[in-house]
Amino acid sequence: MRSESGRVRVDGPSYRCAGLAAVALALALQAFFFHRGLYSISWDEAGRTLDAWAWVNHQPTVGDWLPLHRVVVGSALRLYPDLVVTPRVVSGAFGVGAMLAVGWLAQALFRDRRTTTVALILAAAFSQRVALSLAPLSCILFAPFIVASLAALASWLRSDRNSVLALSIGFLMAAQSLRFEGWLFAAFVVAAVFLHRYSSDSSTRRTLAWSSAVALALALVPLAWVLERVADGIALLGPVSTVRGETPPDVLTRNPLVQFVLRNGRSLNLIGVVALVFLLRGRERRFIALCSLGGFGPLIALSSTMLLAGAGQTGPSWRMTAVWGLLLLPFTAALLTRAWRTGALSANERRVSCVATALLVGVFVADTEKIRRESAPWAFPPTDRELGAVIEDFVRRKPATRVLIESGAFDYLNVLVASQHPHAFVMNEGPPTAPDLPILEREPGLTPLVCDGRFDLLVFHTKGDWSWLDGRSEARAIGRFGDWAAYLCE
Repeated sequence: MRSESGRVRVDGPSYRCAGLAAVALALALQAFFFHRGLYSISWDEAGRTLDAWAWVNHQPTVGDWLPLHRVVVGSALRLYPDLVVTPRVVSGAFGVGAMLAVGWLAQALFRDRRTTTVALILAAAFSQRVALSLAPLSCILFAPFIVASLAALASWLRSDRNSVLALSIGFLMAAQSLRFEGWLFAAFVVAAVFLHRYSSDSSTRRTLAWSSAVALALALVPLAWVLERVADGIALLGPVSTVRGETPPDVLTRNPLVQFVLRNGRSLNLIGVVALVFLLRGRERRFIALCSLGGFGPLIALSSTMLLAGAGQTGPSWRMTAVWGLLLLPFTAALLTRAWRTGALSANERRVSCVATALLVGVFVADTEKIRRESAPWAFPPTDRELGAVIEDFVRRKPATRVLIESGAFDYLNVLVASQHPHAFVMNEGPPTAPDLPILEREPGLTPLVCDGRFDLLVFHTKGDWSWLDGRSEARAIGRFGDWAAYLCE
């Protein structure tokens, strides 16, 4: 149907059906790629799961990680304590939430249901959203809160309703409890609020009061975190010190802005920048500029700071920038639907829009497959799950089972998660970040001491220094699982 302005709009029932279809597409793609073996993109997922499990069991947690992720995942684990499935159900649900938040942001920006529908479809298939929905990291919990916060901010910029601004602040406070980038988003949202009030209110004092109130509300989470660390005697710069220095090429390629351009370029989502530039020159340029300041200002500030500091992201660098890819999707949808037009699209233009949307969805799916091929062989291979199932069976039959596991690399975390019983493990040489002297050394005289009632199972890399265990009478090999070998102490 047509609105009074002549713009083609999707009617209510069709809009709801399109939304449901987008949710179905999102869930179908998540299920498909999980079946294809995309469980993780790094080893941090296992670390995050174990951190949440430690919180559930009142054990020490990782001090440098913000708390909300462990609370959300830990609460879910209380309900259904499966360390493989439950965290991915949580991340999948937040992945769908991120898709819906993109639709809300598109509607708040353009107030055009066709554009919102296209944005929902694109978000459902967006490669970074799909991959992170299967990887239980803080990024996918962070994304919907940030996108929803900026959607509410855009609604407030149009309406000046205080309740909507309060909603934006609430979402942003939750995001601040998940990732430190949320603190940077908060600073730019405060700047957007100040500029909006300054340009629309003749009273400078009232503008400052408004901005100060928003800043104070958004400072509560960082302040509470700082006070807690001070009270516990923990260094405030601990999280910053984990961002390692890199060689000059790595500093550039691992820079957030560069990763944003590269990843969204290969998925073609970068075409949304064309719409953004066009809109910044249009009749709503002030509104778009303030929304862009709140959304993309943090990306530029973070990237500039890291570049000047000579620091690069660790792990799969694009996972940090996925939230900005989601924020760009409404502009990509606007380009496909030409949302800035007041008149209706012709029949041919609508066909071109539909074909272009379908092609972009296909590119997104192909990019997800690229991510799977990059990650699945090493991040959480099926053999790790098979080994975990064997250990789980041992622990179920003998709850006091003790497992000595090689811990020279972080891949041992996958085995702990897959076993469902991380309490049964003892690390052979401490974590890779702080190794101790190995419990089991490559000296025949020590092997009986390890197997003399101290441990029931030994789990080591078959390609490492421990392959000498094969054939020894004290340890009987019970199976090989990729790079791992398991031995039963006799």
